[in-house]
Amino acid sequence: MSAALREAVWRANQAIIEAGEGAANPIVASVVANIKEMAKKGERLQPPFQVSGKNPERLKTEVAALLKRIPGILDAKVSSEQAAGFKSWLVTIADKVVNAAREGGFLGFGGERVSAAESAAIKELASALGVQA
Repeated sequence: MSAALREAVWRANQAIIEAGEGAANPIVASVVANIKEMAKKGERLQPPFQVSGKNPERLKTEVAALLKRIPGILDAKVSSEQAAGFKSWLVTIADKVVNAAREGGFLGFGGERVSAAESAAIKELASALGVQA
């Protein structure tokens, strides 16, 4: 795993935990508890598909297809309130990840917190999940 991918996975883990701390939604609380347990064991979340060797457009297509399945899975298994909370939580995680670092700038000065591409990606995520960004 490349250093950039390791960093992205670490940031995602942190964002998941932060966004789910004290969650009233039982699905969110369960996912956060599982991730914390994995962290105690030194385990990491793994991408749900092979990432290395794929260009960004191919990854985006695969992620979009995976995300479009989530609402149907949730709707079939949990209440609409729990499903809506879980989907909103996913958007919150994405927002925390993109806000974790600035892009551009020099020596920590200047740059932008969230790029236009990242903002667009969050809107696409929310749209795929059927929630507001």
